[in-house]
Amino acid sequence: MYRLRTLFTVFATTLLVGLFVAGCSSGDEDNAPAAAGSGGAGESQAEPGSNIIQQQFDLSMTFTSPVFNEKRRIPKVHTCIGGKVDRSGQSDKTGEMFARSNLGGKDAQNLSPPLAWSGAPEGTQSFALIVYSTENLASDEPWIHWVIWNIPAEVTELAEGVEELETLENGASQGLNGGGVVGYLGPCPPPLISRHASVPGGGSNPKQEIEKYYFEIYALDGKLALAAGATRGELLQAMDGHILAGGALVGERQGPLKLQLSPGGS
Repeated sequence: MYRLRTLFTVFATTLLVGLFVAGCSSGDEDNAPAAAGSGGAGESQAEPGSNIIQQQFDLSMTFTSPVFNEKRRIPKVHTCIGGKVDRSGQSDKTGEMFARSNLGGKDAQNLSPPLAWSGAPEGTQSFALIVYSTENLASDEPWIHWVIWNIPAEVTELAEGVEELETLENGASQGLNGGGVVGYLGPCPPPLISRHASVPGGGSNPKQEIEKYYFEIYALDGKLALAAGATRGELLQAMDGHILAGGALVGERQGPLKLQLSPGGS
């Protein structure tokens, strides 16, 4: 068990694979194995960005999902791949392209995945959840996929497809994701560029990176006086000093494969 002063470390793992493997494990494959080295609850981590938690707490909670883990990638149904999502930012209404209602593709539902946690310490009065990644290539700040707080202490799991509402039936509040929409925003990994170059003896030398998605659960000593629709930064500030324990879960998702021929490539 490790102690941490800042939020969990965002790290990137580079995976060297053959072009055939890259194609087989692209966004169409839900059961493709995750890259080795994924983090999890109990690891000491530090998140990039200016928003940090100053207090110390233990990563003693267990945080899991029945649909993904270190060996199985986040299924496509829980992503925003495909559909009408346009990550170019061209939209008449800010954030509209990131809403579930704007997804029309057969392979993208943007449903939040089922999650479960255990090991909350005595005195826990509520839970908070944050999901983020670094898939937004235009910024050094983490891309926020979900913020939810005031989950009742007796709740230890969330079912698939939490509604995009500011206040849920169980009293929990949801905030804004990176697209400016309340609720869950699934992984939208950018296209995977495979560079096909000549190597001694023929063949190829592709290189790829798999996007990682960081799920964090916090056990709090009370409920937060934070209005629904708040940002991740506001949530971090509100719960700093009230965290009894935490847990972490890392998922992976790969964007669609695109081949880019390098000079001299075959």
